[in-house]
Formats: sequence, structure tokens, C-alpha cells
Amino acid sequence: MSAWLNTRDFESAGNASPRTGAGTKPKIEVDELDLLRLREQAWAALSAVNDPPYLFRCGERLVRVVQDGDGGVRAEELTRDRLRHELANAAAWYRERRAVAPPMELVQDLLADPRPPLPKLNRLGEADRAHALALLLLPLVRELIVGPTPLHLISKPAPGTGGTLLAEVLLYPALGRWPAAQAAPPDEGEWRRVLFAALCGHPDYVFLDNIAVLSSATLALAITGDGLRDRVVGSSSVRTVPVRCIWVAVGNRPIISEELRRRAVWIHLDAGPQPELRRDFKIPDLRAAVIERRCEIVGALLTLVQAWLRAGQPRGNLQFASFESWAAVMRGILAVAGVEGFLANRDQRTEHVCEPVPTEFLVRWYSEYGSEPVGVAKLVALADGLLAAGLKGRARAIGLGKLLAALAGQQFGSYRIEPAGTYKRAARYRLIRDKSEPDHGRDTAVKM
Repeated sequence: MSAWLNTRDFESAGNASPRTGAGTKPKIEVDELDLLRLREQAWAALSAVNDPPYLFRCGERLVRVVQDGDGGVRAEELTRDRLRHELANAAAWYRERRAVAPPMELVQDLLADPRPPLPKLNRLGEADRAHALALLLLPLVRELIVGPTPLHLISKPAPGTGGTLLAEVLLYPALGRWPAAQAAPPDEGEWRRVLFAALCGHPDYVFLDNIAVLSSATLALAITGDGLRDRVVGSSSVRTVPVRCIWVAVGNRPIISEELRRRAVWIHLDAGPQPELRRDFKIPDLRAAVIERRCEIVGALLTLVQAWLRAGQPRGNLQFASFESWAAVMRGILAVAGVEGFLANRDQRTEHVCEPVPTEFLVRWYSEYGSEPVGVAKLVALADGLLAAGLKGRARAIGLGKLLAALAGQQFGSYRIEPAGTYKRAARYRLIRDKSEPDHGRDTAVKM
């Protein structure tokens, strides 16, 4: 368990924050704003002072590792001001033989560089790590929790990042078997049938994989309820089944409805661009390692729980509506173990949260096709900024099709998306505009 609980990967980086003396800094002339030349010189200067590394690329962001006030370390995003500060420390900047600050045009150019020559920082954030450990613990302490537990949503920017693998290895130690995943049902009626049938079997978990859109009133009701009531298939009788399972979902920047967003805790996983090409794994076969060390892992988890029990079962004071007991127990166990960050990212998802369904997409759609029925294939070309960047080709059409199926019947400002039947077995949709409303929209779905 030490891999979850320490920050040794950050220790040397956190202590490194170089300040180069003025006499030893490289001199960079900015008389002419030649961004190509300045970019090369700037990266060379930053690379020279980045030993040991404290500047990293993390997904599409640049970050620096700094010490916090408690002696620990944390990664913070390089904003324009922070990057300008680092550039000023790495080099001496001159214009017409006079010392100047690094030009802001260069700062913006470096932040926009798709291939910055910095080492990768592939690590779960503090909150993401705490939530992953909470999921690992949950099967062992479920009976200590009164009431429901939230949806553990593993979000990743692209296929191949390892979200499904992470969910599997987090569930395996306590279950003793690999969890079986299922796809999200296509409509609300199917959600009712699938969930009710699954809960009739009193499952330990419900694991939804490869989700693009997650929007279901039935799922929301089941997550926060003690039971789910529905008609038994093939009869007129009605039955209520208890809900005590663990909820897990995995998706590539999934779009999730507001009612489910507030029922979820997030575990964001980011392995950078082209994760499927990675070969630098510390544990080449993670599944085999988890099987081999299962007893050791379970023992470590039980040690954490026992430490909490011996400490008097302190309960955290964090509030999570509908999940108060879960939050109190998990916060208490993690606090005794010295794990910080629990629930810290519920309101701070700035690196993952994208805008709601862009009004520009709806405007382009209406301008191009009006209220005529149109297939998904034609709408893909208009969906820039709506779908995850990692989706290409047919995957983009599938992703957009799932999104439109989930959003059909919803109102976005002056626009409403409605199903319009099928053509050659392909679903079609139409966009209805209410001309009495202003031409702008606001969505209740959040893209992560």
C-alpha cells in the first residue's frame, strides 16, 4: 500500500526550484519577435535548469512541483504568470541591450506548444488518489456504512489510458474475482429493466464501462435510494429490491447529467498523448501482480481499517449530501492513514471540466439544416469542441450518436433536440428552435 500513501516520486522534485545567478544565465535577445528562434532558446534555458526535474507536462498541461506549507509537495499548473516567472529565472532577457521581462507573446506560444520538451508527470492527483483508495477499501467496510454510496467515476481523456484496468484492480482484492463490466443502456426504459434485473441478484457491484454519455433518472434514483421498485418482467406483481452495491463507471471524458454529477466522486486518469504507445510501466503485468499480492494488499487495507477502529472511529466532518455516512467513514479512515485530498475535487475540476454543450454547435446545426431531420454522420463535421479530442473517424460518429440519444427531448435555451426516426437503420434528429426565446442555450449536462 505504500505506493498509494507516499509521495516519494515527488520528493526530489519538490525540493528543486532552481534560481540561476544573473552572471550564469544564458542571454536571450528579443529585439525581433522571432517566435521560432525564441521558442528554441526558451526551451533550452528551461531544460538546463530542470535538473532534477520540477517542471513537467501532464496531459495537455504544463505543471511545476512545489513545496506546500506543511512540508509536502504538490503539482500546480503553469499559468502565464508562473511560466513567465520561470523564464525570468532561467535566462536573462534583453531588448536593445536593456534588461526586459520575457515577452508575453513567447509565454503564450510555449503554453500552446503541443510537444513541450519536458518530462511527463503521470500521476493521480491528490483527490483522485484518495478516491481510488476509497474504492479499494469500500467492499471491506460497506457494512459499516449506513445508506447509499456514490458512483465512482473514472474519467480519462483518451482510449488506452487504463481506466478499465484501474477499476478492475481496485475491485479485485476485496472481491477475489475480476469484475464483469456492462455497457450503459441506450434509453430510460432499458435502464429500468437492466438495473432492476441486476439488483434482483443482490450484486456486490455494478460496473459500467466505455460510457460516452451518462444520463438516467433510474440510475440516479438507485444510487441514492435504499431500494428500487419496479414490475417483475412477465408478471403484474411489483417488487422492491434492496440497493447495497458499489457503483463504478469508466469513460473517455464522459458527458454526465447534473443529477448524476452530484452523485459521483471523480477519479481522473491521464497518461498523456497516445497512451496506447506507452511501454515504460513500473509493473508490466498489473493484473498478475495484483493476483500474486492479493493477500498482502487485503492485509494492508485491513490494517488501515484497524488503525481507524483503534483510534476510536473518528468521523470526518465533510458534507456530501445523500452520502453522509459514506463520507464520514471514508474520511475518518483516510485521515488516520494520513491520506489527504478526499472530496477535494468535487468543486475544483478545472483541468477536466469542459463547457456544456456549446451553443455554437446548435447554431451551426440550425444554420445548416434548420429543423430538417439529419443523420449523425452529417452532424459530426459540426461537432468540433463537443466530442473528446481523442475520438477519430467512426468513433466520433458513435460518440456523437450516443450523446444525441441521451440529449434527445431536452431543451437548451432556444433549441430543443428531438428524435426524427431512422433512415436506412440510422437514427436521425431534428433541432427545433423556439423563436420566442433569445438565441442562446444553457445545458444541464457536464462534460468531464
